[in-house]
Amino acid sequence: MFKNASRGTVAAFAAAVPVAFLAVFFVWPLLVTARSAIDGAGIAGQDTTISVRALGVAAITTLGLASAGTGLTLIIGLPAVWALNRRRWRGSRLVAALLTAPFVLPTVVVALAFLTVRRDVMPFLGAWHGIPAIIAALAFFNVAVVLRTVGPALSSLDERLVAAAQTLGASPRHVTMRIIWPAVRRAVGGASAVTFLFCSTSFGLVLVLGGTRVQTLETAAYIELTAFLDLRGAAIIALIQACLIVLVTIVTSRLTRRPVGSTTQTSPVRIAATRKNSFGIIAGLSPAVVLVAVPMVTLVIRSLTGAHGATFASYRALWQGDGAGASLGQSIVTSLWLAVVAAVVASTIGVCATAAAALDPRARWVRAATVGPLAVSSVVVGVALLIGLAVPLRSWGQSTTVVLLIAAQALVATPLVVRVLAPALDAIDPRQYAAAATLGASPFKVVVHVIAPRMRAAITSAIGLAFAVAVGEFGASVFLARPGSPTLPTAIVRLLSKPGADNIAAASAGAVVLALLAGTAMIVADMTRKEVRR
Repeated sequence: MFKNASRGTVAAFAAAVPVAFLAVFFVWPLLVTARSAIDGAGIAGQDTTISVRALGVAAITTLGLASAGTGLTLIIGLPAVWALNRRRWRGSRLVAALLTAPFVLPTVVVALAFLTVRRDVMPFLGAWHGIPAIIAALAFFNVAVVLRTVGPALSSLDERLVAAAQTLGASPRHVTMRIIWPAVRRAVGGASAVTFLFCSTSFGLVLVLGGTRVQTLETAAYIELTAFLDLRGAAIIALIQACLIVLVTIVTSRLTRRPVGSTTQTSPVRIAATRKNSFGIIAGLSPAVVLVAVPMVTLVIRSLTGAHGATFASYRALWQGDGAGASLGQSIVTSLWLAVVAAVVASTIGVCATAAAALDPRARWVRAATVGPLAVSSVVVGVALLIGLAVPLRSWGQSTTVVLLIAAQALVATPLVVRVLAPALDAIDPRQYAAAATLGASPFKVVVHVIAPRMRAAITSAIGLAFAVAVGEFGASVFLARPGSPTLPTAIVRLLSKPGADNIAAASAGAVVLALLAGTAMIVADMTRKEVRR
């Protein structure tokens, strides 16, 4: 690409940006949190109020909810995968897009949608402190994981094998167990592991739907900080949660690793559906469609309903403060500019990390290191930033909170940014770099005239994706946002803690606005991602 000396220098400068960012806002806070959890240093010798029994109950609740959510996701998702991928029928792509869209919704939006369903449509979801609603919400989020993971494996199945087995007299059960199941078994295992990982980090859903009565590890950490001001207890819980997520991540990576020598059919040919298949397709899709459609429709209706019928009063009231803090409208503005800055920061870090890895193979570890925040939950990130930086720097005032909020949102978004940018950069023909260098172009000119034009669409997609993630981020922001200037997700949750139908309607309106912001950003990101593929 460039001369070796120039390439190494540019790679070093590019790698310094993500390394410095991760060291200050991720590694150091985690180390301080781990040290605080072990010996209590740095928290004025504070004793923790959390007991071993409470930790055990929280861990069991976390694993139990994750297992139940994973099970329900597979029960609903696998029939939908069969209905969408075994036969070709008009409208299947649209239905698949609608079923996968909820995965990008902010957690608070989904939690409020199921809270509305529980109150207005299905009261039984509130049984056992809202645990049925939590499990249903977990499945709502993760059906998209099953569709995107198992769907391609089922679509790539060679139909000639099925036809040959049927010709030889194999029953539908034998065809399923001997041909179809072996083809999708590994994909189902990978989808199960990823779903379990996501379900075990469902802080927003549990907090809104279960309150403080359902204590997972994440909600227990939240209670220790907000109710007891127990920083060391929160640090201990965060450390246990981080270890759990790392363990699940290792298992997930093993289950989702493609076997050596495996191949996937690039252009699968599916048989057109017949009238005979209609009942099976409808039966397979109905649970998933109901699970996705009912909560979102109910949320929108609730936001448009007042004491005397349909009204836009809830949306007009977004900008009316109650005198006790910022209005939801002000929180929208706060969330917008914080998310924009966080998206720019995450994209800058992603560009530097991918560029360093492309310039110098020895710098590939930097790109791999940017995935580190995925190995812990956003709650752990928030607790670590609070203990490692916010408490020691509290005398610096409001500016510290703003910087840490941006850093938290950027940390959560950076791994996704790198995943978008890396394939686009790897797809550029290295011979173009060599040709430009041969013609006398400096490293700067090669970046401006060769790399930048081919990376523009990917960078736009990465910024849109980072914005969608940042604007709906709740797990870390709830620990860092100040009461006077909350982000929109934290403001919605605080509004839900107040009694009154008007507060619920206003929170519903804010959730709809938040969903529109995140959805619009994801549409832009998806459109530019398609341009990258072309």
